[in-house]
Amino acid sequence: SALRNMKYHLYDLILVDESFDGSHPDSNGIMIYLERLSMAIRRNIFVGLLTRRFSTMDNMAAFLHSVNITINIKDISKIDRILRRGISENDLFFAVYKESMKKVGL
Repeated sequence: SALRNMKYHLYDLILVDESFDGSHPDSNGIMIYLERLSMAIRRNIFVGLLTRRFSTMDNMAAFLHSVNITINIKDISKIDRILRRGISENDLFFAVYKESMKKVGL
């Protein structure tokens, strides 16, 4: 199952459909697992939420759902550009933090 794989492997990028496995968007087991990861692990994973409810790149919805980016299903044909931009913005956001962690040996 997806959860079992996530428990034993680290991923750089995870895209989750909000209704994966027929679940209700607010009780999605994958999303709950990702929300509960320690920040030391979660900070190194870029998580995208495939959604029908929110606009693409809706920062407030992304924040509220503990993901890096929202991607509306109707924009799936542009997913490569959306992900490239989102990952680039995320890398810029965490660059100083990650550099500081390297300097202190963490």
